[in-house]
Amino acid sequence: MHFRALAIFILVITFSCQKQKTPKFDQEIIDLKLTNYNLNYFKFNRIPSYDRDTFENRMKLALRLKERVLDQSRPIINLCILIDWKYKQSEIIVEPNAYIKHPDEFELLWRDYEGIRGLIFFEQGDRKKHLEFAAQVLDQLERGCEFYLKQDSEYIPILADTTSRKAFHITMLDYYGLLKSL
Repeated sequence: MHFRALAIFILVITFSCQKQKTPKFDQEIIDLKLTNYNLNYFKFNRIPSYDRDTFENRMKLALRLKERVLDQSRPIINLCILIDWKYKQSEIIVEPNAYIKHPDEFELLWRDYEGIRGLIFFEQGDRKKHLEFAAQVLDQLERGCEFYLKQDSEYIPILADTTSRKAFHITMLDYYGLLKSL
């Protein structure tokens, strides 16, 4: 009888001590931590990774990661970093693709590996709304969550492939590093 109780106790302890699933990011992403981030690092090391659009006499710069997904046959959310060198300001801009029927207003359902769910709403507006949305997505992305776009009462997977997740993550880390260094 004691043997069964001991065996059950060991099984309970064994299963409760299983390692939690953690998201896997490659070393390039981990190296983008913000401790040593400065403006020169951004200008010389990070900007070459981006497609650049300049306007207003080179005082404004729009950056979009070169290794982002440009597919129009599925929903994609890309980010753009907008820099105003004159006022030393930057902002993040959420850029949904044409597949999303209502790009000015949509919601994402996130679900983690334990089945916990939540909603993230996007509403076109000032830069604060873009940043809040992107920061909420980044938090859930780093936890390894899955994302679904609610469109016409159905949920479509979004940010499901490694390339789109990596592009979102790297762009947000570069944006935070740029904010720190401006």
